[in-house]
Amino acid sequence: MNGKKVGGIALTVFGGIFLFMGLLFGVIFGIVGGAMGGAADDVNAEFEEFAEYAVETTGVVVDAGDGATTVEYEADGDYYQVDYTISTSEYGQGDYISVYYDPDNPYSCMVPELESGAIEMMGGIFSGVGIGVGVIFIIVGLAFMIPGIIMLKKSKTTYEN
Repeated sequence: MNGKKVGGIALTVFGGIFLFMGLLFGVIFGIVGGAMGGAADDVNAEFEEFAEYAVETTGVVVDAGDGATTVEYEADGDYYQVDYTISTSEYGQGDYISVYYDPDNPYSCMVPELESGAIEMMGGIFSGVGIGVGVIFIIVGLAFMIPGIIMLKKSKTTYEN
């Protein structure tokens, strides 16, 4: 077995591995991103149901950072706070945001802009990263595989002569 044939086999195998990994990354991250888009749809449907009897008020972001956002709102003269384990650059401390609360239980509330927006953003990030990494791996795989196949063909013609 000559060096060109061994090199061609090695490049083709490594190229195939990278190609497979690229497809795998793209599919897995694409599925996760799509599932997160579905979760955002579920949150929006839950909100629509909640909004049928909820009261809308304006809340203020009192803390935004360290992976959490705290919103304070007034309901029937009392102040309430809700903490979200969502950090977003879209809303900073002092920003106003719509809050919907249950008039029978003002502690029960939803802030749809934080909930669905964060899930949709994460879905987009997962899909984008998956597709980006997948494309890079596919390009690297092809960059290995094509020269490997060429080397194998050249070794075959050299070996036959």
